[in-house]
Amino acid sequence: MLNNQNVQLKLLIALCLVAIINQVALQLPWLTTVFLVIATGIVINLLRSESSQQADSSQLEDTQLSNVTDMYDAALLKESVEQMSALIDQEVSVIEQEHQRVTGLVRDAISGISYSFKSLQSLSQEQQQMISEVIETNQNIGDEGGTTLASFVEDSNQTLEDFVSVIINTSKQSLETMSYTDEMVKKISGIFGLLEQVENLASQTNLLALNAAIEAARAGEAGRGFAVVANEVRALSVNSTELNNDIRAEISGAQETIEKLRSSVEVMASADMTSTLQAKDNVSVMMEHVGHVNEQTTNIVERLATISAQIDETAVTGVRSLQFEDLTYQTIDSLAFNLNNLAKLKQVLAGISTLEDMSQQLNEVKQVCADAVAASKQANEERTVSQSSMDEGDVELF
Repeated sequence: MLNNQNVQLKLLIALCLVAIINQVALQLPWLTTVFLVIATGIVINLLRSESSQQADSSQLEDTQLSNVTDMYDAALLKESVEQMSALIDQEVSVIEQEHQRVTGLVRDAISGISYSFKSLQSLSQEQQQMISEVIETNQNIGDEGGTTLASFVEDSNQTLEDFVSVIINTSKQSLETMSYTDEMVKKISGIFGLLEQVENLASQTNLLALNAAIEAARAGEAGRGFAVVANEVRALSVNSTELNNDIRAEISGAQETIEKLRSSVEVMASADMTSTLQAKDNVSVMMEHVGHVNEQTTNIVERLATISAQIDETAVTGVRSLQFEDLTYQTIDSLAFNLNNLAKLKQVLAGISTLEDMSQQLNEVKQVCADAVAASKQANEERTVSQSSMDEGDVELF
């Protein structure tokens, strides 16, 4: 009875090995040979055991004892095979993931590089075209007749000279200008009065800051913070005084200029108002052209700034894509680690030819499997490259 159970157990192990062979053969063909060797050894041992039983029935007790040993070996073999199967499944899964990761990285890198440099080329061409438009606009300003910049400047100077000549010869306008000038002088005088008030405020602020500093000094350590504030207020007062003096100086200069203008206006003679209006219209038309040119130039400059930002972004994408070599090497190194685990297992299994050999090396196989599983898990946890797309990660310049 014990012998029959032993035979059934061995047959069950053989069937398990066949199932594992079918599962793994599609992923790692070389393992098929290894498992076939193991299965063949089990079958040979089974046949030998059956032949021995038929040849010598007198050694039944020894055979039963051997069968018990075989059952122990079979159980140990089953455990080892299960560990090997788990290891192989894990390694095959990791290799497939790494292969997909490398494929994705290379594909994204090539696509990113191609798109980036095509975009750079397109943006550079657009930028060059806009620069050409700016140059052409500066050379050919806004009129259907093709007025050049040089002729525009010449016409502007001539028109301004005519306009000045008309103003000089306009007596009516000179009288109005004198009236406006007198009003301006009065207003400037009022400004001087306001400046005096500002000076008084600055002086009072300075005095207040000084008193605050004195009180802070009396307060000792408790008034140190207030002393700092008082010093700042005093400094602000000094700055206000200096600014007030600067304003006074500027207004004084303006007042002198207005007085000179008033003297000049007094000698103006009367002139034809039609000439003045015509000159004004000419200036308005030219200023309108200048406004159009300025608007167009501003729009182009803004667009150039946008293109510059896009070029920077595209360059960053290109640099990130160029890093695919290092990322791929790290991933391939990880693949090499997993393949090395399989190679160790293959080396151990290569020395097994019979069930007796297998019984002697089962513990070694079991230890190799356990070490490989632990090392593989640790390597996956400590993986340097974890990204699967070139869009992930920071840019690191080479």
